[in-house]
Amino acid sequence: MFERTSRKFKKWNSQLLEQQLLYVTKNIERRMNEHHHVLFCTNTKENTKQAFFSGKIAQLLARKGKRVLYFQLYEHKARRTGLSRMTTVQEGDHYKISRTVVGNVDDLQVYDLELVSSVFEERLEVWKESYEYIVVEAPEMMKNMYSQWILSSSDAVVLFVKRKRTKRNDMQQSKEYLVRQQKVLLGVVYEH
Repeated sequence: MFERTSRKFKKWNSQLLEQQLLYVTKNIERRMNEHHHVLFCTNTKENTKQAFFSGKIAQLLARKGKRVLYFQLYEHKARRTGLSRMTTVQEGDHYKISRTVVGNVDDLQVYDLELVSSVFEERLEVWKESYEYIVVEAPEMMKNMYSQWILSSSDAVVLFVKRKRTKRNDMQQSKEYLVRQQKVLLGVVYEH
């Protein structure tokens, strides 16, 4: 009985997450349709599934015919996104862009995170001309200096919240921080 209930909950939870991601994607298209935009995906507390969810947002945008550049901003190893790399499209001294198995989604890798700010300053305008969306998946925005730097150059934010890990105070601080930075919050994805 418990196993059956557990399976039903997992199915319900995945359907709920899918609906939230679709809603956020529609909100992104509705609010960010005029120019090329940098979309910042982050959280208030570490969430290991966040990379998968932000990768899913990139896929949903690509399915609607948008060109998307996806970038994971992690210091150690990349997290699972469901976006496997295939061939290299563009390579610079400190970065590489690869095609993924999902059409219209390219994956950006920066070799040394200490060079992220210089690579982004140097290449961001060029990438904005080539891609309709640049989706940056980043760790906790309040505790990571790279996240804060990229946030300053982004146009909008999607927050990922995990049940029993995110405290109300953290959410309030994040919201106040986004207001001070004058960033648009396009949605919150809540994982049970």
